[in-house]
Amino acid sequence: MNFTERRRVTMATIFTLVAFIALWAANRGDAGSEFDSIGSTAATAAPTTVYSPEPPIFVGGNDADPPPEPADVAVGPAPAANQRLAKAGFHTYQGATIAVCSTNLVPENYVLQVTNVNNGQSVSCLNWPNLALPAGTDIVLDTFLFVTIADLSDAPITVRVSW
Repeated sequence: MNFTERRRVTMATIFTLVAFIALWAANRGDAGSEFDSIGSTAATAAPTTVYSPEPPIFVGGNDADPPPEPADVAVGPAPAANQRLAKAGFHTYQGATIAVCSTNLVPENYVLQVTNVNNGQSVSCLNWPNLALPAGTDIVLDTFLFVTIADLSDAPITVRVSW
């Protein structure tokens, strides 16, 4: 550090020290008087009120709730004599020139109306029961028919078969 730098640091230190002393002296009288008045009041006077919490507030109204009303549930009609509820899967029929499906619920060579009960989409197909049904399915639709009523990833789906 050269002489000029030392002089600047010394002057800044002296100025800071004088400023702190002046601020301390200016605030010393105010702080002492407040402390003396608070200290003397707190030492002589005891609190006059005792804290008691407010009673709890419950949101929601009365203590007695009304009894719940019965819920209305929409139920579709029961299958008619020429209808069955079934689980449908899909299979690609090689060489089929018409819309075919396979089920053992209906005699062969009947034209079936297959309706997806979840979305109401329906297709018609000819029952061609020469295919073994996979486990968990009652009817197998040709793949191009199945995609018109549901997504392939949803298989098996619940359908209403009518003839």
